Amino acid sequence: MESSLIIATIVKKDGETFAKDLLLNSNKVKRFWAAISPSANHTEFIYDFRFDKREKPTRYTAAHTVAQFDALLREPPNEAVIPLYVTSEGGRFKTKTIVNHIIYLNIDSLIFGQDNADGVSATLYVDNGAFEIYVLNVSHTISQINERASQSLSFSETGL
Repeated sequence: MESSLIIATIVKKDGETFAKDLLLNSNKVKRFWAAISPSANHTEFIYDFRFDKREKPTRYTAAHTVAQFDALLREPPNEAVIPLYVTSEGGRFKTKTIVNHIIYLNIDSLIFGQDNADGVSATLYVDNGAFEIYVLNVSHTISQINERASQSLSFSETGL
């Protein structure tokens, strides 16, 4: 199954209050159902983005009805590779290195992303293989990344 990127408004993470919009990979949503709490208008889902093989998948509650969430997951597949301007990068526990270059990210490797406090950039967590997580700070918001992934752009049209 081909991946698509979705933006979900998350209200709970593993039962704890959590208020963020997250950029998620549709292939990592394992199952979903109508939530009972905090509202029947919410959807609970299991998202598999384990940082190591001992961790369990995460249970989220999204501020979307089941029908809305299902529609997000059924959006057409995105471009397999998207160009992004990276400002810093590093491992999950390693010091970030300042870089300023364009990378071409295979969206299947995206675990999740979230906007940074500055409102103009985002942090992406990417599967680097063998349970290694790579952290990228990019000069795009998650909305811009999601929009870019849904467009069919040639490398010369990317406008970075």
